[in-house]
Amino acid sequence: MVEQAIEAGFRGIDTAAQPRHYREDLVGEGIRSVLAKGHVKRQDLYIQTKFTWTSGQDLDGIPFDPNASITEQVKASVQGSLKSLRPTNDHDSLAVPYIDCMLLHFPLPTLDQTVEAWQAVETFVPHSVRSIGISNVSLPVLQVLFAASSISVKPIVVQNRFHKATDYDRELRHFCLTQGVIYQAFGILKSSKDLLDCPPVVEYSKLSQQTRAVSLLQLVLGLEGLSLVVGTTNQHTMRADIRAAEDVLQNTQKPNQSHCWGRLHGEFATYIEK
Repeated sequence: MVEQAIEAGFRGIDTAAQPRHYREDLVGEGIRSVLAKGHVKRQDLYIQTKFTWTSGQDLDGIPFDPNASITEQVKASVQGSLKSLRPTNDHDSLAVPYIDCMLLHFPLPTLDQTVEAWQAVETFVPHSVRSIGISNVSLPVLQVLFAASSISVKPIVVQNRFHKATDYDRELRHFCLTQGVIYQAFGILKSSKDLLDCPPVVEYSKLSQQTRAVSLLQLVLGLEGLSLVVGTTNQHTMRADIRAAEDVLQNTQKPNQSHCWGRLHGEFATYIEK
């Protein structure tokens, strides 16, 4: 499916060293298959994976020694990810494996442990790992990561579930904007089904003659400083997602839609901020 997604136009790939929910090894196989065809180059792709601490792992297949220190767990996990996501199977190749962004899958139980894990990832920056981020994070923890003098590489990505239970991360997204952090929203269609019935989505769906799901994704994608994490095994849906993203970029350039888009986008932004 990774190969099909790239062929459909996707260039960003999100995975994790967490066999419970991800197959990072198969993701790597798909990437290498596409690269071998020459259709895209490694620098055309954005590859993102995660370090998942022991509480998020099944002991069968865990990618590190659960009895090791947090630092050693992180290093083993990152090294395993670099191997899984390498661009070629040719050991003589000059292509050096690297990860565009390594996320902590979630904060560890204490702030000190979270900082230790973060510092372990920092040892791979900027060569093997280009940037660092964190997922499933609250605003107070994110603020600590920015304030901690012991951290030299600040977060560049936050990946959180986008849903009403957290007020759509209103305050956290604002903080991300002020710090130049990309907010990656996931779980929109599963966790925010209520938004499918909100007036701006309903009206935009009718005017654009698209499904409410596609219209919702477009309106969310139009929010400042935000990107989407979507996942599907359906090739038709893959192409629809790509078209939806392209339409957002073109909307302001279409005289017959720019006013409609601007108005409804503004109404949607107001709706989720209230």
